[in-house]
Amino acid sequence: MTTVEDIFDEGEEFSGEKAIEFLQSFRGRYIIGQALFYAIKEMESVEPEVHQEKSNIEDMKYLRDELFNFPDEMYSSQSVKESGEGI
Repeated sequence: MTTVEDIFDEGEEFSGEKAIEFLQSFRGRYIIGQALFYAIKEMESVEPEVHQEKSNIEDMKYLRDELFNFPDEMYSSQSVKESGEGI
């Protein structure tokens, strides 16, 4: 599994090119998918519902479904604890 530390040499500065390289790795896609999972969950829980940012939620779901399509069970800490597995 690729991590940020694997992409950057010690002392090397962060760059957009390296960030894209990380994003294209399995780990990078997993991290963004996880961020989308929790952001969607949190934004859908906003009450009253009229304050929910529906178009942003739908856009996030689109990105999740088309580019970062991991099963939700991978992000649920309860599912991970029950299975004894993780990323």
